[in-house]
Amino acid sequence: MSFESLLIHTVGVRTHTEGAADRYGNPAITYGAPVIVSARVEQVRDPRAKEILQDRDTRLTWFRVFFLPTVTVTALDLIEWGSRTFEVDGEPITWYDEFDAHHITAIVREIND
Repeated sequence: MSFESLLIHTVGVRTHTEGAADRYGNPAITYGAPVIVSARVEQVRDPRAKEILQDRDTRLTWFRVFFLPTVTVTALDLIEWGSRTFEVDGEPITWYDEFDAHHITAIVREIND
């Protein structure tokens, strides 16, 4: 079984860029059009990364997303999976086997608008 056959989900990766400055002089983050790629999305099972209740109804939920090593994904990029949107939390990790890059793992948190 190949690693690629385990990537059973289709997601859109929206790369962030710094746009024009906002009214405070800070560069505003803008996002490009989504690039559709194969991935595997799993909810993080670490008990420290469980859902956290914030404010009234908002919850933070962390997921782990696996990509092929050819996918470009960086911190703060958006991942769209169905009707859900996630933000990459920290820099994704590239994992290597004995020959070359094997896959990329990104920890993402769900964005509740």
